[in-house]
Amino acid sequence: INMHLDTLKQKVYDYQQSALSEGTIFTKELLRKKWYGLEEKIHKIIEIFRQHNDRLKALVGREVARETLGKFNTTLDHTVSYMQWKYHVSDMDIAKLDYVFLTDFEFYLKSEKKCNHNTTLKYLSNLRKIVNSCIKNGWLAKDPFFGYKMSKKEVIREFLSEAELQDLMN
Repeated sequence: INMHLDTLKQKVYDYQQSALSEGTIFTKELLRKKWYGLEEKIHKIIEIFRQHNDRLKALVGREVARETLGKFNTTLDHTVSYMQWKYHVSDMDIAKLDYVFLTDFEFYLKSEKKCNHNTTLKYLSNLRKIVNSCIKNGWLAKDPFFGYKMSKKEVIREFLSEAELQDLMN
């Protein structure tokens, strides 16, 4: 009996060690899920984003403009390339999305992709739509956009000069 209890005790220690190596807090609920094999499905950012874009594609022409789908596809492409650039992964758990991910994504769009401020915010607002759906589905415990400032800068366009207008007409 003691040897069996030692084996069970070691199994609990192994679960605890794997939770710590994954960066999660070891709780009795986590132990119960691991013990009984009740692991929750891991929801991945890119997978969810692709499902969203597939649904949008089905609505093009009826409820959604083709350009809207294009903007979400571009946001998805930028998100994939950012995760490759920063984390060297093709997809990651939505639960790992946090404020640092967003600020680094903003930096990436501005520095590596050479996007202007307002364009960067549009890509972030498209990502925010995906995040909000994850929160509503219960896949994300807290909003990573909480406290994140997304204010657009006013763009002042200059008038074309006479020479520029003449060039356009020619």
